[in-house]
Amino acid sequence: MKQIIFKYLKELGIEGLASFKNAPAIFLDQAPDDSDSRWDGSQYGRIIYGLNLKDDSERKVSGTMEIAIAYLFNNKGYKNLLEAKKVLKKAFEGVFLTDADTTISLVWRKSESFQEAIEGQADVEVCGSILTFDAYAFPKHSYHPLDAVGSLAKHIDEHWDVTVINHTELDEIWKPDDEEVVVYTRLDSMQPGTFPSTYACTWFTNNIKVHVISGSDVNADQFIMNLLQDLQERERFVMDDGSPFFVNQLAYSTKLDPLRDGQVSVRGQYGKLREMDEESEEIKGITIN
Repeated sequence: MKQIIFKYLKELGIEGLASFKNAPAIFLDQAPDDSDSRWDGSQYGRIIYGLNLKDDSERKVSGTMEIAIAYLFNNKGYKNLLEAKKVLKKAFEGVFLTDADTTISLVWRKSESFQEAIEGQADVEVCGSILTFDAYAFPKHSYHPLDAVGSLAKHIDEHWDVTVINHTELDEIWKPDDEEVVVYTRLDSMQPGTFPSTYACTWFTNNIKVHVISGSDVNADQFIMNLLQDLQERERFVMDDGSPFFVNQLAYSTKLDPLRDGQVSVRGQYGKLREMDEESEEIKGITIN
């Protein structure tokens, strides 16, 4: 993921960056020492970025990303700084970044400006800003042998013109426009089913959360209404093996955050056939009068 961020930063073409090893001065976590011989002339401007993701089963903020940008404190440097802040905030606000394991979305939280003297050069100052973004992770999970979460994602993908994160091959760097609707499904909880299990079938209850993300509240609300009405009328959707997932309960809350919580809950149950013992003896001696 950090390499994808580096790639995106390079593509933005931020003005006034210094050159290090014949490449823009963009660094992960820490910049080389100013005396490093690989600098091609000036050591400013520069960008230092960092990404800190953490596991969070309750889907709170999954982590943070910080981008620190610094220029020499003069008219040109200050002008470059102001422009860079605008470009970076616009580029990363609402962007989706995807690697082999997960997708993250970034939301701008704050910017903090600073001005300081360069160590050992009291008469030379740099000006800069640290941009902080909240990062929300959308991991790619699959459940075997039956996947209710993936099956609901597939159902949504087949019936509406939306982008389903866990049922679509996303580009590494993707920023939807304000009218698009983005959907993510995830498993919230799993319990034994309320239907009685039998020798041939075991029942499970799943509660699935659906995140509906869009720059348009109207489009997001309309999709949610369509989804709720569809599942209420069908009372089921098809699982990956062709069996039904029976929808028992639907819930929607406008108070839940689309990125952190997921506004829609789909609760229901499905049956998993048990593997039968091939050596089981046939039932004999049954008499029907």
